[in-house]
Amino acid sequence: MHSTRGLGVDAVLHELRQRADEDFLNPPDEHETGRHQVDLDDLELRVSLTRSRYPNRPDGEDAYAVTISRLAMDHEPEEAQARRVLHALFGDAAESVEERRAGGPVVRMYRVPLAALENPG
Repeated sequence: MHSTRGLGVDAVLHELRQRADEDFLNPPDEHETGRHQVDLDDLELRVSLTRSRYPNRPDGEDAYAVTISRLAMDHEPEEAQARRVLHALFGDAAESVEERRAGGPVVRMYRVPLAALENPG
């Protein structure tokens, strides 16, 4: 888990996306635990972001996987909170991001193809 002390939500999420991109383009020999996850104390949210191919094979689609949960894990984050996070991660392209309902009762999950970010709408 990376520290968010002193940084705004947008800056923290920008760094999270940079780490996901770096690890996708230049995979590390050993994966650092928590490298793709941050706690946003001000929003009471935990955000996980990875980038890989879906399905997991060379011809799979280059995409981000986003999971958003409340720190308390008591119920799923509100739609407005999730959209706030998605906008910080993906800018205006977040408008076209659709939720995957496979997350369970306390998380929101999204798969965001890189092509959708390059050609929004």
